[in-house]
Amino acid sequence: MYFSFATLTTTGYGNIFPVHPVARSLCNLESIFGQLYPATLLARLVTLELADRA
Repeated sequence: MYFSFATLTTTGYGNIFPVHPVARSLCNLESIFGQLYPATLLARLVTLELADRA
């Protein structure tokens, strides 16, 4: 849980890190998804709100 939270919030791992290349790749994907999903969701909600006002 800590590792996933640190990955999603990009705060850094401290003294733990993925050693296996597959684990590193999954962590990279998780960090990208963790940043893009909320940004996309927020953009979509703003777009829907602005469309309702017009």
